[in-house]
Amino acid sequence: MKDQPTFLRTVGGFLSRYVPPPALTGFLVLLVAMVAVSYEVGSAVGPVAPGMLR
Repeated sequence: MKDQPTFLRTVGGFLSRYVPPPALTGFLVLLVAMVAVSYEVGSAVGPVAPGMLR
């Protein structure tokens, strides 16, 4: 007989221990999407002041 608890041997137990919560995953996806969109918009608009270079 093993001393490990039953929930650690199940797939659900494995997933609940090693997969981040769905809310955190969704937040990170949204954050990356917002940064990508703002970067593209900034690149399309160009400099905001005369003589400003990259």
